[in-house]
Amino acid sequence: MEHLTNAMEKLLKPTGKRLGQSFLGDVHRYLSAEDAKLLPKLLKLSETEMNTLCWVAKAVPRPDKWGDADLRLIEFFIRRSALLNGVDKREHIGQCSDWPLAHCLRRHLEVEKPNEDFCGALRTKVMSLGIPESRWLLLVARHVEPRAVNERLTSAGRYLASQPVDKLMKVLPALRYHCTDTVFMPAFAAEFPENLAGLMDELIAKKQVDGLPRGGWLAALKCDAARFESRVAAAFELMRDEEEKSLLAKGLEKHFPGKYRKQTVKAASSIGAALGGEEQAAAARWLIEQQGEEAIPAITDYIAKWNLKNPYIQDWKIEVLRAAAKLLGRKLKPALEAAMQKDLPELRHGALELRIGFNDPAEDSALEELLLKELSADAPKLLLRFIPLSASWNVKRIAPRLWPLMEHNSKPVREAAAQALSKLGDEAVPKAIELLAARKADTRKAAVTLLMAVASEDAQRTLRDHLIRESAPDVRDLIQKALVKGVGKLQPAEANSPAGHVRIQKASMVDQKQVEAAIASAAPKIKDAPAAWIKESALPAIYFVDGKTLERDAVRYLLYRQSREKEITADTEAALLYAVIDRKRSGEFALAVLTGYLGSALDAKDRWALALAGILGDDRIVPILTKRIAEWAEAARGKLAEYAVQALALLASDASLLAVDAMSIRYRTKFKNIGKAASQAFAAAADARGLSPAELGDRVLPWLGFEPGKARLFEFGGSRVEVSVGLDFKLAWRDLVKGKVIKSLPAGAPDDVKAEVKELSASLKEAAKAQLLRMENLMVQQHRWAAPRWAELFLKHPLVFPFAARLVWGAFGTDGKLAATFRALEDRSLTDANDESFTLPVTGQVGIVHPLELTPDQRQAWLKHLADYNVVTPFAQLERPVVTLKPGQEDIKGGDDFDQVELNAMTFKGRAERLGWSRGSVVDAGGINYYYKQFPAAGVDVFIALEGMYVGIDMYSDITLGQVMFVKHRSVQIGGYTYDEPSGDKDERLVTFGSVPAIAFSEAMGDLAKISGKSGAQRSEEADA
Repeated sequence: MEHLTNAMEKLLKPTGKRLGQSFLGDVHRYLSAEDAKLLPKLLKLSETEMNTLCWVAKAVPRPDKWGDADLRLIEFFIRRSALLNGVDKREHIGQCSDWPLAHCLRRHLEVEKPNEDFCGALRTKVMSLGIPESRWLLLVARHVEPRAVNERLTSAGRYLASQPVDKLMKVLPALRYHCTDTVFMPAFAAEFPENLAGLMDELIAKKQVDGLPRGGWLAALKCDAARFESRVAAAFELMRDEEEKSLLAKGLEKHFPGKYRKQTVKAASSIGAALGGEEQAAAARWLIEQQGEEAIPAITDYIAKWNLKNPYIQDWKIEVLRAAAKLLGRKLKPALEAAMQKDLPELRHGALELRIGFNDPAEDSALEELLLKELSADAPKLLLRFIPLSASWNVKRIAPRLWPLMEHNSKPVREAAAQALSKLGDEAVPKAIELLAARKADTRKAAVTLLMAVASEDAQRTLRDHLIRESAPDVRDLIQKALVKGVGKLQPAEANSPAGHVRIQKASMVDQKQVEAAIASAAPKIKDAPAAWIKESALPAIYFVDGKTLERDAVRYLLYRQSREKEITADTEAALLYAVIDRKRSGEFALAVLTGYLGSALDAKDRWALALAGILGDDRIVPILTKRIAEWAEAARGKLAEYAVQALALLASDASLLAVDAMSIRYRTKFKNIGKAASQAFAAAADARGLSPAELGDRVLPWLGFEPGKARLFEFGGSRVEVSVGLDFKLAWRDLVKGKVIKSLPAGAPDDVKAEVKELSASLKEAAKAQLLRMENLMVQQHRWAAPRWAELFLKHPLVFPFAARLVWGAFGTDGKLAATFRALEDRSLTDANDESFTLPVTGQVGIVHPLELTPDQRQAWLKHLADYNVVTPFAQLERPVVTLKPGQEDIKGGDDFDQVELNAMTFKGRAERLGWSRGSVVDAGGINYYYKQFPAAGVDVFIALEGMYVGIDMYSDITLGQVMFVKHRSVQIGGYTYDEPSGDKDERLVTFGSVPAIAFSEAMGDLAKISGKSGAQRSEEADA
């Protein structure tokens, strides 16, 4: 009973109600046998309430574990089922009251053994209540799933497949409606071929061949072509379902090449019968393979006539054209010409793209005419599609039409035209100069965009000359961004600069006098501070590098200019002023501005204050913003938190970057946008220093007050206490006066020492947590350190030395191959698995060893060594489950290891995102077709297909996993309504399983085994055997 109670309470938890406040309270009392008189009341539960009970039904155990409460619940479901009690509306989907009974079996059928009969156990209970078997049979056909698992019928599938033909014929419409899987019919054909043959004969005789569940005829052909050939051929002639007939045509041709060619080619010519772009493209490819150029009329007819009233399936036709073009090339011209239809711009775009790709000079005049026609459209949406396409062909020939678009009323169109015309190089400069004299500022901005994209000396000179004359602030801003390309990009401090200070890179020769002149020129136009919360009189002084104080006009100018920048970066003109401000003395000013903003209404338009704080501030802003970021994340102000993360990255001190790096890990699954912003900001900071994110992560490790390789000393009264970081990442104490280890800081320590130690302990805990996940990621990514750098870092830094001692490390030669393995001992010497002293080579690299890099003997030796020394690795290393290729997987591009696995949507989401997987593109109706994970070091990304996943899915919904695919790293574009995910074996981005690096393959498939709950990971012990 407890399991049913838990299920009901879990169901009510989101509503905040108790059992007694819901109809579930009555159900609970009935099941607990406290009040059997409740049954009549329960039999009146609504269909909606019965639907809710499906979630309780899932908690019912397997039949041989049914208790009294389970049997009472099942009996109630039987008595309440509309279908079983003769109230049937003849609708295949049935009524909600029919569903709970089927849900009692679902999860158990998925793991049922061949000799078990769970469906039969439930049937016995149904029959005992006097229910006619015909009704039970119909309920099984409609609702009891799965019918087959792992190419084998479940007891529900066997019950259906073993029925006499006359009974099967009665439930066949329901079975066809609900049988959408591709497992039941193949298993039916394999286990009950005689029954299936009899059913087929009856369908053929009655000319009802479309009544067999989809894929049934093809499954029979694949199972036993000789037995089923004549039946399939007869059904093929009678079949009206064009999609089914097209698929069956390929099957007949495959098993009996040429024998049915005339009929199969005719059927396959109905390309539109296939459902979906990928399927239609496959149909076109097959037709071309059979007919060659003779397939062109069918393809042309499909493009010209099929489903013209549905503009949303243009992508399907484009897929067909692309597939056909790869096989037929220029010969496909009739079909491409047929695609130039008035109301289908996406189709026209796809056809023109293919024609351009042929690089046929004979097509130039026709292409010019067609492209110019497209560029004559008024709608910005159309222009934005065809401007880049036209520029990719021949920008000189279409330039006469592009120049007028520089004055279009749509900003995106102007910018697209400018980018296209920039391909003319310096040839575009004279015309751009004319546009700089236009009256409209928008036109002048388009000209600036053009010159910015040209980026030649001539273009730069033109912009500098025009800057003197330009009066519009927005245009001046844009010119500054073009001229000062490096301004605002922060660089690390000089070697002798205090930590936390940065300098602005100068992209042009600007001195203090020039800046002061600019301030004097702008001052009359700036009447006040840019925000009401700024109290000018309370702002601390700020100084030029020559020691001179910035006057009120200069401060206003700085605040005004920065307030114009929408991004968290330096304003283009303010950056020139930043370059001559004394950064060593600007921290108070920055802190005052930040404090003022944080005390305001936090209007997003004032986010520039965060940027200013990052540019001019010091490490005092790090704890302030770190705390606010956490608060804003919980308060649904994620975007503001992202801005604050970027501001911390602008500060670019060790403390700020360490905080940003920690946030990239802390917010990896919850508040992912903040985590993503932190990752991007940290990567940008690393790039600015010419480092990888991993290298920068090493450089900003917090020392926590320790010195390299030394403990910290606390002296108070007559005590001398030493503290170090233990191998368990906790503080380890030693009383130097008494000469013994102690558990903690003595109770008699002064309050200031206690406070310092408390902060040290908290900082160590937070830093160790971040490094734990970071080190595991570095192992998976196969990161390597130069041997001297590894020794300097891991043997001397207190925070990462525990990793040196508790992990197995590899010394890799200059050829990248593993040469030796070792770990550190507590005295910081090195040892191998045989307790022999190890000397780290001066050359080569060091990395955390992945179990796949070790031989079975090496791995067993290290497991013994670690056990002998009672060393537990901080994360799964040698005992890490590994997954290797199965025989025959080397050349496949899509694996079905987890195909058709069902699990709760929120369970999937939680598990996947905790392991670093992200959702793919959000498509129509908020659907999410894939989740993916990147392996940059391996050069691949992995995708898992999903069915039933969508944005905002609730905790009660299930999803189904599909194929696993690996693609070249970052070859797939991800975004809102971005349809670029991998599809079909012909997708050139797909990587064969055999080409995926072993570690990336193992980690990806191991993740999916954990996510799915499927025992798909093969432990290394098993692999060793």
